Amino acid sequence: MLPHKPTQQIPMDLAPAPEFSFDNFVEAPSNLDALVLVKGWQLWPSPVLLLQGPSGAGKTHLGQAWLKQVEGGLFVDDADCAVPQDVFTHINRALSGETGPLLLAAVLPPSAWSHNVPDLHSRMKNTATATLQDPDDELLESVTRKLFEDNGRSVRQDLVQYLILRTPRSVPALRLCVKEIDAAARIDKADLTKAFAARFLNTHPDLFV
Repeated sequence: MLPHKPTQQIPMDLAPAPEFSFDNFVEAPSNLDALVLVKGWQLWPSPVLLLQGPSGAGKTHLGQAWLKQVEGGLFVDDADCAVPQDVFTHINRALSGETGPLLLAAVLPPSAWSHNVPDLHSRMKNTATATLQDPDDELLESVTRKLFEDNGRSVRQDLVQYLILRTPRSVPALRLCVKEIDAAARIDKADLTKAFAARFLNTHPDLFV
């Protein structure tokens, strides 16, 4: 009779799904101006605002948080990749009062949107913009620590700093990194340390380069 070989136990993913709210949005100099403008939507100069900034800077988080606060509002993420005529229609309906306020989010500034709808270019030139900057180290450290805490982990500062230096500088990338490292540590029943993270990243370079 062959000896019983223990099977590797895969831990259940008990981490909560990301909850997008203003309360859990991490403030930093790179996003504070945009946060204030989005939260103060009642004072917008028109019913339409563009939230523009790099990928992973917090546009989706702010947009979803805003949507929870605004009755009848519409949030269009990745507006620079959306069907131009649809975006134009949403803008016109918001400006005419047919719908509630409209928040657009885009990586590219309107002048770089690839479409040939002159009327949309004209509308966007007159649309107020809230700009998010690239996340700085202070913001990324706070976000990384919170992601671990959401998984029930308390980690050292050297691990946090190590991760933000070796992963793409965006919140989605850090969320993936934390999830994968945490799962690996639970499988190995290992402490989450800088040394463990270094070994993990060295064997998964395709995930975090």
